[in-house]
Amino acid sequence: MIKLNRWQWGRQLQWGIVLFVIFIFLNLFFFDTTAYFKSISNLVFSLITLIIFMISTGSAKFTEKRFKLTKQILIWVSICLVVTVSEMLIYNIPNNIYTVFTHSQFWTNTFFALSAAIFEESLCRGLFFLLS
Repeated sequence: MIKLNRWQWGRQLQWGIVLFVIFIFLNLFFFDTTAYFKSISNLVFSLITLIIFMISTGSAKFTEKRFKLTKQILIWVSICLVVTVSEMLIYNIPNNIYTVFTHSQFWTNTFFALSAAIFEESLCRGLFFLLS
């Protein structure tokens, strides 16, 4: 069951749209800056979005109950892990991972990845998904 929110759906939708538009204009405004500065600014804005999501729901959870690990779920997780590991070996992903960790712009790439994940989860799942 989805957790009840503190805010009404209209207010959540309004905040989600406003935050998304600010994110787009922020990236347009910082177009000529360095990639490192842009990644830091995206990360800071994503953390602000996460704080707004936590204020709107009262917590970082979006469900009231935890999912139970049944036998079927464990079987599917095992199948997914076997397929993922085999694909990683087929496409030589460990070499790509090594390249990413030894790249000169490791922190810039990490900040971009974190900001994208935090912003997407807090905006889409937090403010738009919980409109019930």
